[in-house]
Amino acid sequence: MSNKTRKITTEYLRPNQVQADYPFLSAAGLATMRYLKTGPPYFKLSRKVLYRRSDIEKWLSAHPVETMDSMGVMS
Repeated sequence: MSNKTRKITTEYLRPNQVQADYPFLSAAGLATMRYLKTGPPYFKLSRKVLYRRSDIEKWLSAHPVETMDSMGVMS
């Protein structure tokens, strides 16, 4: 396998591969987000859906859950 081919296969992930690498993102959840036009950017080639690993990482970083501790609010 050439370096170029290897980079393509590790850079782009199918929904089940995203789920394997990020267990908190299920393939069904990703499908729902695609339907609702939310979630990480993706590519659709014919019937195949692909996510770029860097887009997944960027999307996760941009959507943290704010907790009272992280906002500095004391209860």
